[in-house]
Amino acid sequence: MAFGHVPFPVADVALAMYLTFMSLTCKPQSLRVYLSGIRDASLDAGFAWLPIGGRHFVWRTYQGLKNKNGALSKPKLPITLELLRAFVQNHLRMVQVVSGFFSVWWAAALVAFFLMLRKDNVTVKKAESFNGDHNVCRGDMQPIGGTWSDPRGTIQRVVVTLRHSKTNQDGSRVHTVVLHPVLSAQGTPDILCPVEALRVIFQPSFSSGRVDAMSPAFVVPRGGGKPAAPLTHAQFVRQLKACIAMVPGELPGTFMDPAEYSGHSFRRGGATLAFSLTSDHCLIKYQGDWVSMAYLGYRQLE
Repeated sequence: MAFGHVPFPVADVALAMYLTFMSLTCKPQSLRVYLSGIRDASLDAGFAWLPIGGRHFVWRTYQGLKNKNGALSKPKLPITLELLRAFVQNHLRMVQVVSGFFSVWWAAALVAFFLMLRKDNVTVKKAESFNGDHNVCRGDMQPIGGTWSDPRGTIQRVVVTLRHSKTNQDGSRVHTVVLHPVLSAQGTPDILCPVEALRVIFQPSFSSGRVDAMSPAFVVPRGGGKPAAPLTHAQFVRQLKACIAMVPGELPGTFMDPAEYSGHSFRRGGATLAFSLTSDHCLIKYQGDWVSMAYLGYRQLE
C-alpha cells in the first residue's frame, strides 16, 4: 500500500513512479527487464497485463527516461517531393504498369505525406486487427465536388476524418483535415496528387469483393484466392525501404540507405514541406494533430 497504491493490478501512476525510481540506478535499456518481472508477477497473480505501448502515461514516462539518460534515438530522414517522384518513376521503369499493391501503397503514402500522418493512421498492425472505430475507413474520406467514380480531375478536395491517433487514444475527439489536389503545369492531376491516387483505388473496378463506408480505406490484394486485406505496418514500411533502395546515392554506383528512413519519414517530410511553405504555426500544428510543442522539432529539418 506504499504511496496509497495496491500492488495489483498495477496502476499506471505506480508503474511510472517505479520506472522513474529504477532509472536512478540502472541503464534505460534495463528498464524493460524490470517491467518483464512486474508483468510476470501480475499474470501469476491472475491479473491481466496491458503492454506499456498501450498505456500512454507509462509509455511517455518510459520514453522520457530513455531520452533523459542518454538513450536518444536518431530521427529518421524526411521524405521529400523529389523522392516521391523517384519512387513512382522507378516503379514504372521496372514494371511498365502500376501494380495493384503499389497503387494502394502509393495512395497511403501520399495521404500520409500531405496530411503529416503517422503510419498508424493509414495502416494496421496486422491484417486481422482492423478496427472500424480506430482505423481509417472509406467513409472517413469524403470527396467534394464529385464522386470516386467521376472522371479524373473532377474531385475538388477530400475531407478526411480521423477518430483515433497517438494523441487521441480514447477517441474523445474527431480530427478533420482537408486533402487538396496537386496539379501539373497543365492543370491536370500531377503524379503526386493524393486525391487522384485515392480516386484510382476507390474505383469499383479496382476493388474485389463487397465494400462500404466501414471498409478499410487502404486494402491490398492477396494471392491464393484469399480476400483482400488492410495494408499493414510491415507492408507499408517494406515497400518504402524497397523504393529508397532504388534511388541513386550521391556517389556514382551507390544507392540511398533504406535504414535512414521509416514509416515516420512521411510525417517528417510533410512537416518539413509545410514549414517551407507557411509561417502559420497554428495551421501546421492543427494539420499534423500535435497537442504539444513537439511539432517545432520538425522545424530543424526545414
